[in-house]
Amino acid sequence: MFGKNWKTMVCGLVAAFFSYVLFDPDTFHGMPWLVTLAKFAMVGGLAGLGLTAKDYNVTGGSKTQ
Repeated sequence: MFGKNWKTMVCGLVAAFFSYVLFDPDTFHGMPWLVTLAKFAMVGGLAGLGLTAKDYNVTGGSKTQ
């Protein structure tokens, strides 16, 4: 599960969790701070996913095909 692409997986899980919080904020009505945090973390999670998706072990990286 945690291989070379663990950074991509972590960013994807963070983005998935916070997208669920933003999709259904009524579930978290007792924690308005979590919904506010989700707005910022969603942007950070997607940016992190974009930065880590193009890692060294993919096409165009340091390894030849």
